[in-house]
Amino acid sequence: MKEGAVTTAEQNEGLSEASELNLTKQVLALALQLSELQVKVRRMNRRIAELEREIEPTECVDTTPFRDRSWSIE
Repeated sequence: MKEGAVTTAEQNEGLSEASELNLTKQVLALALQLSELQVKVRRMNRRIAELEREIEPTECVDTTPFRDRSWSIE
């Protein structure tokens, strides 16, 4: 074999390491996106809770579907 020649196994190992590094970068990027989305969801949930507290209770309305009520209109 010529001096300085790279074997197929060495090339594959280099590609494997590069692929692994690329996948690691992708996983880290996705983890960062997930973290950012979790922060946004927490903020939205807090805002929803604030809005729900601001809503004044109205008169009680029966929300039971009509077919489930034990009484009927005669």
